[in-house]
Amino acid sequence: MTWARPSKQWPVELDLSYRGILAALQAELASLSPVKVTFAEIRSLGGALRGHELFAAVPAAQSKKKLDPSCEGWNLAGQRRKDRSYPWKGSILSVDPADGTVVFEVDGQSFVPTKGEAYLYEPDFQGEFRKWAFERAEQRQADDGIAALDMLKELSSKTLPPLPSRCADRDEALRPAQRMALLRAGGALSLVWGPPGTGKTFTLGAIITALIQRGERALVLAPTNNSADEIVLAVDDALKRTGKAAPEGTVVRTGHPVSKELESRGHLLAWTQVLAQYADELRALTAEASRLYAAVARASGREADALRLQAAEVKRRLKKTRTDRAQALWDLTLEAQVIVGTLHSCFFHIDILDAFFRQGRGAKTLIFDEASMISRYLVLPFLERRPDRLIVAGDIRQFGPIRRDGNKLDDNSRYWIGQNLFHLLGVT
Repeated sequence: MTWARPSKQWPVELDLSYRGILAALQAELASLSPVKVTFAEIRSLGGALRGHELFAAVPAAQSKKKLDPSCEGWNLAGQRRKDRSYPWKGSILSVDPADGTVVFEVDGQSFVPTKGEAYLYEPDFQGEFRKWAFERAEQRQADDGIAALDMLKELSSKTLPPLPSRCADRDEALRPAQRMALLRAGGALSLVWGPPGTGKTFTLGAIITALIQRGERALVLAPTNNSADEIVLAVDDALKRTGKAAPEGTVVRTGHPVSKELESRGHLLAWTQVLAQYADELRALTAEASRLYAAVARASGREADALRLQAAEVKRRLKKTRTDRAQALWDLTLEAQVIVGTLHSCFFHIDILDAFFRQGRGAKTLIFDEASMISRYLVLPFLERRPDRLIVAGDIRQFGPIRRDGNKLDDNSRYWIGQNLFHLLGVT
Protein backbone atom coordinates (compact mmCIF):
# COMPACT_ATOMS: atom_id res chain seq x y z
CA MET A 1 0.00 0.00 0.00
CA THR A 2 1.22 3.52 -0.78
CA TRP A 3 0.65 5.90 2.09
CA ALA A 4 0.40 9.70 1.89
CA ARG A 5 2.66 11.82 4.00
CA PRO A 6 0.58 12.94 7.00
CA SER A 7 1.90 16.52 6.81
CA LYS A 8 0.24 17.10 3.43
CA GLN A 9 -3.26 18.59 3.26
CA TRP A 10 -4.76 17.83 -0.14
CA PRO A 11 -7.71 19.93 -1.39
CA VAL A 12 -11.35 19.02 -0.96
CA GLU A 13 -12.66 21.48 -3.58
CA LEU A 14 -12.05 20.73 -7.27
CA ASP A 15 -8.40 21.09 -8.23
CA LEU A 16 -7.40 20.68 -11.89
CA SER A 17 -3.79 19.82 -11.10
CA TYR A 18 -1.95 16.73 -9.92
CA ARG A 19 -3.00 17.70 -6.39
CA GLY A 20 -6.62 17.18 -7.38
CA ILE A 21 -5.87 13.72 -8.79
CA LEU A 22 -4.11 12.78 -5.57
CA ALA A 23 -6.99 14.11 -3.50
CA ALA A 24 -9.43 11.94 -5.48
CA LEU A 25 -7.29 8.84 -5.03
CA GLN A 26 -6.87 9.56 -1.32
CA ALA A 27 -10.65 9.79 -1.04
CA GLU A 28 -10.90 6.36 -2.68
CA LEU A 29 -8.43 4.97 -0.16
CA ALA A 30 -10.29 6.56 2.75
CA SER A 31 -13.54 4.96 1.60
CA LEU A 32 -12.10 1.43 1.74
CA SER A 33 -13.63 -0.66 4.49
CA PRO A 34 -10.79 -2.13 6.54
CA VAL A 35 -11.21 -5.15 8.79
CA LYS A 36 -10.75 -4.16 12.42
CA VAL A 37 -8.75 -6.64 14.49
CA THR A 38 -7.44 -6.64 18.04
CA PHE A 39 -4.04 -8.04 18.99
CA ALA A 40 -3.49 -9.28 22.54
CA GLU A 41 0.28 -9.31 22.04
CA ILE A 42 2.83 -7.99 19.55
CA ARG A 43 6.49 -8.88 19.91
CA SER A 44 9.58 -8.11 17.85
CA LEU A 45 11.26 -10.94 15.94
CA GLY A 46 14.26 -8.84 14.94
CA GLY A 47 15.42 -7.68 11.53
CA ALA A 48 14.45 -9.32 8.26
CA LEU A 49 16.32 -7.32 5.63
CA ARG A 50 18.04 -3.95 5.94
CA GLY A 51 15.53 -1.26 6.90
CA HIS A 52 12.79 -3.71 7.87
CA GLU A 53 11.80 -5.41 11.10
CA LEU A 54 9.69 -8.49 11.76
CA PHE A 55 6.91 -8.72 14.34
CA ALA A 56 4.59 -11.48 15.52
CA ALA A 57 1.07 -10.51 16.54
CA VAL A 58 -1.22 -12.80 18.53
CA PRO A 59 -4.89 -11.96 17.91
CA ALA A 60 -7.42 -11.62 20.69
CA ALA A 61 -10.06 -14.36 20.81
CA GLN A 62 -12.69 -12.30 18.94
CA SER A 63 -10.29 -11.59 16.05
CA LYS A 64 -8.97 -15.08 15.33
CA LYS A 65 -11.73 -15.89 12.84
CA LYS A 66 -10.85 -12.79 10.82
CA LEU A 67 -7.30 -13.95 10.13
CA ASP A 68 -6.28 -16.89 7.94
CA PRO A 69 -3.59 -17.63 5.31
CA SER A 70 -5.64 -15.86 2.60
CA CYS A 71 -4.64 -12.59 4.31
CA GLU A 72 -0.98 -13.06 3.39
CA GLY A 73 0.11 -10.08 1.30
CA TRP A 74 -2.51 -7.78 2.86
CA ASN A 75 -1.58 -4.55 4.60
CA LEU A 76 -1.77 -3.99 8.34
CA ALA A 77 -1.83 -0.64 10.13
CA GLY A 78 -2.18 0.71 13.63
CA GLN A 79 -5.22 2.67 14.71
CA ARG A 80 -5.48 5.92 12.72
CA ARG A 81 -4.61 9.18 14.49
CA LYS A 82 -6.73 12.33 14.44
CA ASP A 83 -4.65 13.72 11.55
CA ARG A 84 -5.58 10.56 9.53
CA SER A 85 -2.01 9.24 9.58
CA TYR A 86 -0.98 5.83 10.89
CA PRO A 87 1.50 5.25 13.75
CA TRP A 88 2.78 2.10 12.01
CA LYS A 89 2.04 0.08 8.93
CA GLY A 90 3.27 -3.20 7.59
CA SER A 91 2.75 -6.10 5.21
CA ILE A 92 1.57 -9.54 6.32
CA LEU A 93 4.04 -12.34 5.54
CA SER A 94 2.29 -15.32 7.12
CA VAL A 95 -0.78 -16.26 9.14
CA ASP A 96 -0.77 -19.42 11.25
CA PRO A 97 -3.98 -21.32 10.34
CA ALA A 98 -4.12 -22.88 13.81
CA ASP A 99 -4.17 -19.82 16.07
CA GLY A 100 -4.16 -16.84 13.67
CA THR A 101 -0.71 -15.58 14.73
CA VAL A 102 0.39 -13.01 12.18
CA VAL A 103 3.99 -12.38 11.14
CA PHE A 104 4.41 -9.03 9.44
CA GLU A 105 7.21 -6.66 8.53
CA VAL A 106 7.37 -2.88 8.85
CA ASP A 107 9.86 -0.47 7.33
CA GLY A 108 12.32 1.48 9.42
CA GLN A 109 10.26 4.68 9.23
CA SER A 110 7.34 3.30 11.24
CA PHE A 111 6.82 3.52 14.99
CA VAL A 112 7.08 0.23 16.88
CA PRO A 113 3.73 -1.63 16.65
CA THR A 114 1.83 -2.00 19.91
CA LYS A 115 -0.94 -4.34 20.98
CA GLY A 116 -4.54 -3.25 20.74
CA GLU A 117 -6.66 -2.32 17.72
CA ALA A 118 -5.28 -2.49 14.20
CA TYR A 119 -6.74 -2.45 10.69
CA LEU A 120 -6.40 -4.97 7.90
CA TYR A 121 -6.53 -3.71 4.29
CA GLU A 122 -6.83 -5.66 1.08
CA PRO A 123 -4.05 -5.16 -1.51
CA ASP A 124 -4.58 -1.72 -3.02
CA PHE A 125 -4.58 -1.60 -6.85
CA GLN A 126 -4.55 2.22 -6.87
CA GLY A 127 -1.43 2.48 -4.74
CA GLU A 128 0.96 2.88 -7.68
CA PHE A 129 -1.24 5.55 -9.22
CA ARG A 130 -1.24 7.48 -5.93
CA LYS A 131 2.52 7.26 -5.86
CA TRP A 132 2.65 8.60 -9.44
CA ALA A 133 0.27 11.49 -8.61
CA PHE A 134 2.19 12.35 -5.44
CA GLU A 135 5.51 12.48 -7.29
CA ARG A 136 4.04 14.69 -10.02
CA ALA A 137 2.45 17.01 -7.46
CA GLU A 138 5.80 17.37 -5.69
CA GLN A 139 7.69 17.98 -8.94
CA ARG A 140 5.33 20.66 -10.22
CA GLN A 141 4.60 22.65 -7.07
CA ALA A 142 5.35 25.94 -8.83
CA ASP A 143 3.43 24.91 -11.96
CA ASP A 144 -0.13 23.68 -11.61
CA GLY A 145 -0.27 22.38 -15.19
CA ILE A 146 -0.50 18.69 -16.05
CA ALA A 147 2.19 17.73 -18.54
CA ALA A 148 0.14 14.93 -20.13
CA LEU A 149 -2.65 17.39 -21.01
CA ASP A 150 -0.09 19.48 -22.86
CA MET A 151 0.70 16.35 -24.87
CA LEU A 152 -3.00 15.94 -25.66
CA LYS A 153 -3.14 19.50 -26.99
CA GLU A 154 -0.12 18.82 -29.18
CA LEU A 155 -1.81 15.75 -30.65
CA SER A 156 -5.05 17.64 -31.34
CA SER A 157 -3.16 20.25 -33.36
CA LYS A 158 -0.80 17.79 -35.08
CA THR A 159 -1.41 16.65 -38.66
CA LEU A 160 -0.55 13.18 -39.90
CA PRO A 161 -1.50 11.79 -43.32
CA PRO A 162 -4.28 9.17 -43.41
CA LEU A 163 -3.37 5.54 -43.89
CA PRO A 164 -3.03 4.62 -47.59
CA SER A 165 -6.07 2.98 -49.19
CA ARG A 166 -4.18 -0.28 -49.76
CA CYS A 167 -4.34 -0.87 -45.98
CA ALA A 168 -8.12 -1.21 -46.27
CA ASP A 169 -8.02 -3.03 -49.61
CA ARG A 170 -6.28 -6.00 -47.97
CA ASP A 171 -9.32 -6.74 -45.78
CA GLU A 172 -12.45 -7.46 -47.81
CA ALA A 173 -14.53 -8.09 -44.67
CA LEU A 174 -14.64 -4.37 -43.82
CA ARG A 175 -17.93 -2.52 -44.34
CA PRO A 176 -17.74 0.98 -45.87
CA ALA A 177 -17.95 2.76 -42.49
CA GLN A 178 -15.28 0.47 -41.03
CA ARG A 179 -13.06 1.02 -44.05
CA MET A 180 -13.40 4.79 -43.62
CA ALA A 181 -12.56 4.51 -39.90
CA LEU A 182 -9.42 2.53 -40.72
CA LEU A 183 -8.14 5.06 -43.25
CA ARG A 184 -8.84 8.04 -40.99
CA ALA A 185 -7.15 6.37 -38.02
CA GLY A 186 -3.83 7.39 -39.52
CA GLY A 187 -4.31 10.90 -38.11
CA ALA A 188 -2.73 12.11 -34.89
CA LEU A 189 -6.01 11.93 -32.92
CA SER A 190 -8.89 9.65 -33.93
CA LEU A 191 -12.18 8.56 -32.37
CA VAL A 192 -13.81 5.24 -33.26
CA TRP A 193 -17.37 5.52 -31.99
CA GLY A 194 -20.32 3.19 -32.30
CA PRO A 195 -23.10 1.61 -30.21
CA PRO A 196 -22.76 -2.00 -29.01
CA GLY A 197 -22.64 -4.58 -31.79
CA THR A 198 -21.54 -2.22 -34.56
CA GLY A 199 -18.07 -3.74 -34.93
CA LYS A 200 -15.76 -1.38 -33.03
CA THR A 201 -13.48 -4.19 -31.85
CA PHE A 202 -13.50 -5.72 -35.34
CA THR A 203 -12.48 -2.34 -36.76
CA LEU A 204 -9.76 -1.87 -34.15
CA GLY A 205 -8.35 -5.26 -35.15
CA ALA A 206 -8.13 -4.09 -38.77
CA ILE A 207 -6.55 -0.75 -37.76
CA ILE A 208 -3.90 -2.42 -35.61
CA THR A 209 -3.16 -4.91 -38.39
CA ALA A 210 -2.59 -2.02 -40.80
CA LEU A 211 -0.14 -0.48 -38.32
CA ILE A 212 1.73 -3.79 -37.99
CA GLN A 213 2.05 -4.11 -41.76
CA ARG A 214 3.47 -0.57 -41.92
CA GLY A 215 6.17 -1.53 -39.39
CA GLU A 216 4.70 0.67 -36.63
CA ARG A 217 4.19 -0.10 -32.95
CA ALA A 218 1.03 0.16 -30.84
CA LEU A 219 0.14 -0.04 -27.17
CA VAL A 220 -3.52 -1.03 -26.73
CA LEU A 221 -5.16 -0.47 -23.34
CA ALA A 222 -8.54 -1.68 -22.10
CA PRO A 223 -10.29 -1.41 -18.72
CA THR A 224 -10.97 -5.15 -18.35
CA ASN A 225 -9.35 -8.47 -19.20
CA ASN A 226 -12.31 -9.46 -21.36
CA SER A 227 -11.91 -6.33 -23.48
CA ALA A 228 -8.16 -6.89 -23.87
CA ASP A 229 -8.73 -10.52 -24.93
CA GLU A 230 -11.29 -9.51 -27.54
CA ILE A 231 -8.86 -7.02 -29.10
CA VAL A 232 -6.04 -9.58 -29.28
CA LEU A 233 -8.38 -12.07 -30.99
CA ALA A 234 -9.61 -9.37 -33.39
CA VAL A 235 -6.04 -8.49 -34.40
CA ASP A 236 -5.16 -12.14 -34.93
CA ASP A 237 -8.28 -12.66 -37.06
CA ALA A 238 -7.54 -9.54 -39.11
CA LEU A 239 -3.97 -10.70 -39.76
CA LYS A 240 -5.28 -14.07 -40.97
CA ARG A 241 -7.76 -12.35 -43.32
CA THR A 242 -4.93 -10.43 -44.99
CA GLY A 243 -3.00 -13.67 -45.50
CA LYS A 244 0.07 -12.35 -43.67
CA ALA A 245 0.02 -13.82 -40.19
CA ALA A 246 2.58 -12.22 -37.89
CA PRO A 247 5.33 -14.34 -36.28
CA GLU A 248 5.05 -15.37 -32.63
CA GLY A 249 5.81 -12.46 -30.31
CA THR A 250 4.62 -9.77 -32.74
CA VAL A 251 1.40 -9.31 -30.75
CA VAL A 252 1.77 -9.73 -26.97
CA ARG A 253 -1.10 -9.93 -24.50
CA THR A 254 0.20 -8.80 -21.11
CA GLY A 255 -1.38 -9.65 -17.76
CA HIS A 256 -3.74 -12.57 -17.28
CA PRO A 257 -6.02 -13.54 -20.20
CA VAL A 258 -9.42 -14.98 -19.35
CA SER A 259 -10.71 -16.03 -22.78
CA LYS A 260 -10.84 -19.78 -23.43
CA GLU A 261 -10.40 -19.12 -27.14
CA LEU A 262 -6.95 -17.66 -26.55
CA GLU A 263 -5.76 -20.98 -25.11
CA SER A 264 -5.58 -22.42 -28.64
CA ARG A 265 -3.57 -19.46 -29.96
CA GLY A 266 -0.25 -19.92 -28.22
CA HIS A 267 1.52 -17.45 -30.55
CA LEU A 268 -0.37 -14.66 -28.73
CA LEU A 269 0.50 -15.84 -25.22
CA ALA A 270 4.26 -15.31 -24.97
CA TRP A 271 3.81 -13.14 -21.85
CA THR A 272 1.67 -15.80 -20.15
CA GLN A 273 4.25 -18.44 -21.05
CA VAL A 274 7.02 -16.44 -19.34
CA LEU A 275 4.85 -16.11 -16.22
CA ALA A 276 4.20 -19.87 -16.25
CA GLN A 277 7.91 -20.58 -16.63
CA TYR A 278 8.64 -18.91 -13.28
CA ALA A 279 5.34 -19.68 -11.51
CA ASP A 280 6.32 -22.95 -9.80
CA GLU A 281 9.60 -21.59 -8.44
CA LEU A 282 7.96 -18.41 -7.15
CA ARG A 283 5.12 -20.38 -5.56
CA ALA A 284 7.57 -22.73 -3.82
CA LEU A 285 9.78 -19.90 -2.54
CA THR A 286 6.76 -17.91 -1.30
CA ALA A 287 5.44 -20.95 0.58
CA GLU A 288 8.87 -21.63 2.08
CA ALA A 289 9.23 -18.01 3.22
CA SER A 290 5.77 -18.13 4.81
CA ARG A 291 6.66 -21.39 6.62
CA LEU A 292 9.93 -19.95 7.93
CA TYR A 293 8.35 -16.72 9.16
CA ALA A 294 5.68 -18.74 11.00
CA ALA A 295 8.46 -20.87 12.54
CA VAL A 296 10.33 -17.74 13.67
CA ALA A 297 7.24 -16.68 15.60
CA ARG A 298 7.31 -19.95 17.57
CA ALA A 299 11.07 -20.12 18.17
CA SER A 300 13.45 -18.24 20.42
CA GLY A 301 17.18 -17.66 20.95
CA ARG A 302 19.64 -19.16 18.50
CA GLU A 303 16.98 -21.21 16.79
CA ALA A 304 15.02 -18.06 15.98
CA ASP A 305 18.20 -16.36 14.73
CA ALA A 306 18.95 -19.29 12.41
CA LEU A 307 15.39 -19.31 11.06
CA ARG A 308 15.53 -15.54 10.41
CA LEU A 309 18.70 -16.01 8.37
CA GLN A 310 17.06 -18.82 6.38
CA ALA A 311 13.98 -16.66 5.76
CA ALA A 312 16.15 -13.75 4.61
CA GLU A 313 17.99 -16.03 2.17
CA VAL A 314 14.70 -17.36 0.76
CA LYS A 315 13.49 -13.79 0.40
CA ARG A 316 16.70 -12.90 -1.47
CA ARG A 317 16.16 -15.83 -3.85
CA LEU A 318 12.53 -14.77 -4.27
CA LYS A 319 13.64 -11.25 -5.22
CA LYS A 320 16.20 -12.59 -7.72
CA THR A 321 13.65 -14.86 -9.36
CA ARG A 322 11.24 -11.95 -9.74
CA THR A 323 14.06 -9.88 -11.25
CA ASP A 324 14.85 -12.66 -13.74
CA ARG A 325 11.18 -12.86 -14.68
CA ALA A 326 11.01 -9.09 -15.17
CA GLN A 327 14.08 -9.25 -17.45
CA ALA A 328 12.45 -11.98 -19.54
CA LEU A 329 9.29 -9.88 -19.89
CA TRP A 330 11.45 -6.86 -20.80
CA ASP A 331 13.20 -8.81 -23.60
CA LEU A 332 9.85 -10.08 -24.87
CA THR A 333 8.37 -6.59 -24.97
CA LEU A 334 11.25 -5.10 -26.94
CA GLU A 335 10.66 -7.63 -29.73
CA ALA A 336 6.90 -6.99 -29.95
CA GLN A 337 5.11 -4.67 -32.35
CA VAL A 338 1.81 -4.61 -30.48
CA ILE A 339 1.20 -4.87 -26.74
CA VAL A 340 -2.34 -5.35 -25.45
CA GLY A 341 -3.32 -5.29 -21.78
CA THR A 342 -5.43 -3.68 -19.09
CA LEU A 343 -4.55 -0.19 -17.89
CA HIS A 344 -3.64 -1.40 -14.42
CA SER A 345 -1.44 -4.33 -15.48
CA CYS A 346 0.39 -2.15 -18.01
CA PHE A 347 0.93 0.65 -15.50
CA PHE A 348 2.60 -1.83 -13.15
CA HIS A 349 5.08 -2.48 -15.99
CA ILE A 350 5.46 1.15 -17.06
CA ASP A 351 9.28 0.91 -17.21
CA ILE A 352 9.01 -1.88 -19.74
CA LEU A 353 6.54 0.15 -21.78
CA ASP A 354 8.92 3.11 -21.76
CA ALA A 355 11.50 0.92 -23.47
CA PHE A 356 8.82 -0.31 -25.90
CA PHE A 357 8.01 3.27 -26.93
CA ARG A 358 11.69 4.13 -27.39
CA GLN A 359 12.40 1.13 -29.63
CA GLY A 360 12.10 1.14 -33.41
CA ARG A 361 11.78 3.86 -35.97
CA GLY A 362 8.09 3.71 -36.90
CA ALA A 363 5.35 5.85 -35.36
CA LYS A 364 4.12 4.83 -31.89
CA THR A 365 0.34 4.61 -31.47
CA LEU A 366 -1.55 4.63 -28.17
CA ILE A 367 -5.03 3.07 -28.31
CA PHE A 368 -7.73 3.11 -25.62
CA ASP A 369 -10.73 0.77 -25.95
CA GLU A 370 -14.01 1.00 -23.99
CA ALA A 371 -13.16 4.65 -23.33
CA SER A 372 -16.41 5.37 -21.48
CA MET A 373 -15.20 3.14 -18.62
CA ILE A 374 -11.75 4.75 -18.32
CA SER A 375 -11.39 7.49 -15.69
CA ARG A 376 -9.65 10.75 -16.61
CA TYR A 377 -6.67 10.15 -14.34
CA LEU A 378 -5.91 6.67 -15.75
CA VAL A 379 -5.10 8.13 -19.17
CA LEU A 380 -2.48 10.63 -18.06
CA PRO A 381 0.51 8.39 -17.16
CA PHE A 382 0.33 6.79 -20.62
CA LEU A 383 0.08 10.12 -22.45
CA GLU A 384 3.34 11.05 -20.72
CA ARG A 385 5.00 8.44 -22.97
CA ARG A 386 4.45 10.96 -25.84
CA PRO A 387 2.83 8.76 -28.52
CA ASP A 388 2.81 9.92 -32.14
CA ARG A 389 -0.83 8.94 -32.56
CA LEU A 390 -3.84 8.49 -30.24
CA ILE A 391 -6.89 6.37 -31.08
CA VAL A 392 -9.89 6.30 -28.74
CA ALA A 393 -12.65 3.71 -29.19
CA GLY A 394 -15.92 3.24 -27.36
CA ASP A 395 -19.49 4.39 -26.94
CA ILE A 396 -20.16 7.72 -25.23
CA ARG A 397 -23.54 6.47 -23.98
CA GLN A 398 -22.30 3.28 -22.30
CA PHE A 399 -21.48 2.77 -18.61
CA GLY A 400 -19.00 5.19 -17.09
CA PRO A 401 -16.13 4.56 -14.67
CA ILE A 402 -16.77 2.88 -11.33
CA ARG A 403 -16.03 4.80 -8.14
CA ARG A 404 -16.98 4.28 -4.53
CA ASP A 405 -20.33 5.56 -3.26
CA GLY A 406 -18.59 7.15 -0.29
CA ASN A 407 -17.06 9.73 -2.64
CA LYS A 408 -20.26 10.99 -4.26
CA LEU A 409 -19.93 14.44 -2.66
CA ASP A 410 -16.22 14.82 -3.41
CA ASP A 411 -15.62 17.17 -6.37
CA ASN A 412 -12.18 15.78 -7.18
CA SER A 413 -13.46 12.21 -7.12
CA ARG A 414 -16.38 13.10 -9.40
CA TYR A 415 -14.12 14.86 -11.88
CA TRP A 416 -10.96 12.74 -11.99
CA ILE A 417 -12.47 9.29 -11.30
CA GLY A 418 -16.18 9.60 -12.15
CA GLN A 419 -15.67 11.28 -15.53
CA ASN A 420 -14.14 9.37 -18.43
CA LEU A 421 -11.78 9.73 -21.37
CA PHE A 422 -14.55 11.19 -23.55
CA HIS A 423 -14.97 14.02 -21.03
CA LEU A 424 -11.22 14.59 -21.17
CA LEU A 425 -11.45 14.96 -24.96
CA GLY A 426 -14.49 17.23 -24.71
CA VAL A 427 -16.75 14.65 -26.39
CA THR A 428 -19.97 14.35 -24.37
